Amino acid sequence: MAQNGVISRGTHGYRFQLELRDASDRVVQDVPLRDRIFEPAIRDAWFRGFRQGTLAEYRPSVDASRIEPLFADHDGNAPETVGFRITPVPPAEGECGREFGIRYFRSLAGCIRSQLVRTEQISPETEVRYRVCAYLDSQQPSSASSPTIVLGPETQHLPLVACDRADLGRIIAWDNPTAEDVPVLVPGWLLNEAVAEARDTPEQEIAGVLAGHLCQDMATRSIFVSVTCLISGRDTVKSTEGTVTLTAETWRLARELIHLRGAGEAIIGWYHSHPFRLCPECPLPAPAECVNKILFFSQDDVQVMETLFDQPYMIGLLVASETRLERSLGHLPLRLFGWRDGEVCARGFEVLDA
Repeated sequence: MAQNGVISRGTHGYRFQLELRDASDRVVQDVPLRDRIFEPAIRDAWFRGFRQGTLAEYRPSVDASRIEPLFADHDGNAPETVGFRITPVPPAEGECGREFGIRYFRSLAGCIRSQLVRTEQISPETEVRYRVCAYLDSQQPSSASSPTIVLGPETQHLPLVACDRADLGRIIAWDNPTAEDVPVLVPGWLLNEAVAEARDTPEQEIAGVLAGHLCQDMATRSIFVSVTCLISGRDTVKSTEGTVTLTAETWRLARELIHLRGAGEAIIGWYHSHPFRLCPECPLPAPAECVNKILFFSQDDVQVMETLFDQPYMIGLLVASETRLERSLGHLPLRLFGWRDGEVCARGFEVLDA
């Protein structure tokens, strides 16, 4: 493989480029991948290292991370990649790294394709595939060069709270949580409250903020998320049948309530509803594809996570007013989303049976 490098860092660094090609292998769009594209993966790699005890601190930044292409040609003679590797390089720490596949860029490629359709550069029927290439700085095609704004490293604060998980009570697993994801514990009353609010306004979306703690168990040193408060945005969000927007007033009231509660909580996520319904003819239990048409994160929802809830431990709770979903799910009509491998996806969690 060619020499290791850090993107946009000197003549020995790599520059990455996303290419969209049509069925005839013609390039219809090429986009340089700037540092910000890799930030979710950098946070994921640092947080995973911190959870595993490999890293003493959670201080993710591009400047302290090595980003290496994983070439399809293992000799590094062709630019096409199958992914990339993030390696945190903090001073005086052992090296650890995490690999990310080409799937990481799927959402970005989809957004670019949609833009090409909107601007009529391609038709909606055009079949498009994408690939990612990596070039040494001296090899980078001139078409991918464009002005870049360089930002200083972002300061990260991890609000870690010591606690005893055994004292929290009986825990029930929902939706098959895996060891790969940071555990999330949610009290049952909070889930009931979220669903009740969605059913009170069945014709439009509702939303609000989730508060709680990022905890470290004193006995096992394991890290988990404890959700402790649902802060309704009923009177502050802007909502319609198909959209919902958290406003400045939503954030102001959330911070004010957290301060008044005095429990040292932090904002760790958000929740919103989908008012969509199963069709009258839908069999029960409803097939998975029907459930997924209601309990899904749209591109707008993913963008909310990327913009406002971008830390690896942050979550998004999606609830539905459709009661018939319960027969398919085996629990309340809701689904939890969070970060995995730098992407937002559905995940399992645990319910505190209070």
